[in-house]
Amino acid sequence: MTESVDPLLDGVKVQRDEALEQELRQRSRALEGRGSVWVTDLLDPRGAYFRATHPQPVPAARRKAMELGRQLHARFGRRVAGPSFREVRVHRDGIVGQIDLQENDPAEVKTSSDFPSAADLPELRPSHLEQLAMYCSLVDRPSGHLVLVRSGEADRIEPRAYRVRWGDLAAIRVEMVRRAEVLASAFEHADPTGLPRCAWWARGCEFHAADLCPCRGDEPLLATTALDSIRELREDPEETHRLEERLEGTSSASEEAPSVDRFSDLIYPRRAYFQAVRAGAGDGAPGEPPFVRDDLYAHLSLVIDSGPVGESIRKPPVAPWVQESVACFREVPVLLKVTRARTVPTPETMLRAQPQYFTDLGLRTAAVGGSTAILVLGVARSSELEERLRAYRVDYPDAHAFALRGGERAREVVDCLRGKGDPLELPACPAWMYDRCPYRDACGCAATQVTGASRLQR
Repeated sequence: MTESVDPLLDGVKVQRDEALEQELRQRSRALEGRGSVWVTDLLDPRGAYFRATHPQPVPAARRKAMELGRQLHARFGRRVAGPSFREVRVHRDGIVGQIDLQENDPAEVKTSSDFPSAADLPELRPSHLEQLAMYCSLVDRPSGHLVLVRSGEADRIEPRAYRVRWGDLAAIRVEMVRRAEVLASAFEHADPTGLPRCAWWARGCEFHAADLCPCRGDEPLLATTALDSIRELREDPEETHRLEERLEGTSSASEEAPSVDRFSDLIYPRRAYFQAVRAGAGDGAPGEPPFVRDDLYAHLSLVIDSGPVGESIRKPPVAPWVQESVACFREVPVLLKVTRARTVPTPETMLRAQPQYFTDLGLRTAAVGGSTAILVLGVARSSELEERLRAYRVDYPDAHAFALRGGERAREVVDCLRGKGDPLELPACPAWMYDRCPYRDACGCAATQVTGASRLQR
């Protein structure tokens, strides 16, 4: 095995998986020309368009509130359901959904400051009900649960479950496909004028305030197909009690360990620190080129997700040092990357050519207690299908070393954020990140970086 640039990668084995390549290529041919869209984008197609094409900085207060909500959502999920029942990814008609909980019927979990009555939900939480309806339609289940959770006294988690039954799943799917087609057309023509008015009209929309969205307020409203299909909507005290019992029967002690939000925080810890302390500054540097959709990445994501329900899932980590869930394909961690390099390295040289791929994948593998993973590589410069998709089986003989690295990096970042460490002693980012880094004026890495470094190896 070729020596790697990171001693942590020594001993890692990379082998091309031609059988998996052939299987994924067959799927790719069947899906050629078809795009995919997430359920969450269908709830507000106009907002989804501008979030993708003109992302705006998130104010610090809002980012903090979002982060607290995300943490509560994650804690609740870990404590009430096993890994195979959480964040279940489903795909149908080019639409991808990620169901929060699905042991029997789908359940959508939302954080909330209050518990509205069931009768008030269609008016106060219409998008929550729409999202649940879409998930139910994707898996042909006529009923599901909306679960609202909030923080109680002594950091307790309080749930409230509502049972919802739908009458016309087929009509809901038709409306989903229609919205997906309209959104796809907007991306294709770089023209959002045909998109429906978003729910944030005249309510502080950041895209309208920045003169990015041309909406006038007279655009057609989203169809109310999902809400019109409700046949039963009531509080479900039995389900609420079941969730409360599960919460009481689990421990949250592991949540006290130093932990970061994303795997990228472990790979680029210095950037993670400055990104956290300068929340709201955004991730883009001034003068960046316009947004360009990565169609190959989107297509390969669709290929991976297009199998039977349960084949492509996200597993919550069993490790305490990271919160991000891990994408898995047939129970094995999978990482999708797209390279724009003119030549694709051989398995023997990949560890040196793209070490960040394998560090990232190794951390994800260790986080779920595994030792084997899959790397799917898209080759953007190739025009031949046979060369545009590569699959590799990656074995980590010493996954424990990655677990130690993850815990160490998380502790270093958290210590710095708590004022107990020097952020300039955190490992610097690689040279290819420097030119566009919005934190380079403060991070202290300028003396060690080379501007103009290649960005092709991400």
